[in-house]
Amino acid sequence: MTEETKHETSTTELSSLDIAKPVQMTDSIIGQCMVEFDVCPLRAPITYNNKVYDCMVREREAVIRDRIHAEQWSIGEFDSVYIDAVRAFFIADTCRFGVLDMKTIQEDNFIRVTEVALTESAQLPVDCIVDSLAVKDYANVSHMLGKA
Repeated sequence: MTEETKHETSTTELSSLDIAKPVQMTDSIIGQCMVEFDVCPLRAPITYNNKVYDCMVREREAVIRDRIHAEQWSIGEFDSVYIDAVRAFFIADTCRFGVLDMKTIQEDNFIRVTEVALTESAQLPVDCIVDSLAVKDYANVSHMLGKA
């Protein structure tokens, strides 16, 4: 027996095909989104300019010049080079955040992700990333930076 569910959050509303059964963001669902669709759902959404962003995608790979700029920014902001600050700069410069649009199918005790897209794409400033990206999302977002 399969049951299709759509998960789409908007900056203003939440909707799904079955509002009584929203899809819980599990490690399995996050992993499927990252591996199969190159979209990283966030467990702790980021609010910026009164909009809520609950996923990210890498738009381009970082290059050496990005690292140089990131280290300069870290020194200017924190008087030292901190790897977390450098990584936050990479994230702000090479990634886009948005609203997760996801479709799933229930297969017995397993939820299979069938479609994922990022909507309402926005580039977030590095200060927002430093102040808002939850540690619980940091590892997954960092993984997306190096994903081939």
